[in-house]
Amino acid sequence: MIQRDELCSLIPHSGGMCLLDKVLHWDPTIIQCSSETHLLSQNPLCIHHQLAAVHAIEYGAQAMAVHGGLLARKHGTHPVKGFVAALKDVNLYADYLHDKPDPLQINAKALLLNSDAMIYRFRITSGGISIADGQITVMSAAGG
Repeated sequence: MIQRDELCSLIPHSGGMCLLDKVLHWDPTIIQCSSETHLLSQNPLCIHHQLAAVHAIEYGAQAMAVHGGLLARKHGTHPVKGFVAALKDVNLYADYLHDKPDPLQINAKALLLNSDAMIYRFRITSGGISIADGQITVMSAAGG
């Protein structure tokens, strides 16, 4: 299991903006993470102590970034910085995240990994209930 300090070192976000708490499992194509940051009133995405379900997309994107960082570390390279270029088939099954008392489980599966782009399917649950799912495309900021 990879804890918060180590996983935050793998992504460009730091401090409170690193939304994930743990990597529970990962391999070359999938990553499973957990987080309770949706319960924190100081979560930087909260507005009036409320965290909208649309922010689940950021949790999915951060899981992707951690996965990319872990793969880069495994291969002795540096992670490629990128930006979210597209969302596809995103479904939100709740209005808010802050009202879910159980940890968020963030699962992502790589569909495409190369130096120009990453495409993942993500699914977020809490207490076994689906919160959000969809597809995220991240393009390399370096352009290849």
